[in-house]
Amino acid sequence: MNRNSTPSNAVLRIGYFDGYSPIRTDGKEMGLSEYKTLPDLIPWLQIVQAKVLSSQDVELKISTKIPPVSTFQLQLKLDEQMVTKDTVSAINAIVLAHKMSV
Repeated sequence: MNRNSTPSNAVLRIGYFDGYSPIRTDGKEMGLSEYKTLPDLIPWLQIVQAKVLSSQDVELKISTKIPPVSTFQLQLKLDEQMVTKDTVSAINAIVLAHKMSV
């Protein structure tokens, strides 16, 4: 990156070799889901852990910052092209890196 370049307003995403990924630099994109009350993006610091439920389903354990602080689980269906095990590993690695940097 050129030091003299100005920051872009483009949305940064982490791509994978076969297309689009919901993993962004600032959090996990929710995409279209049944959870209409949640924001479009869950910041990494609010994600406690991800785990595989089935071949296309992932569970995210989310921490709320609203008193009383608590956690809840979200079940998400991934795009058919995404490998669930690899996605969960990536999410957990990024969550850990963010927690270590704070």
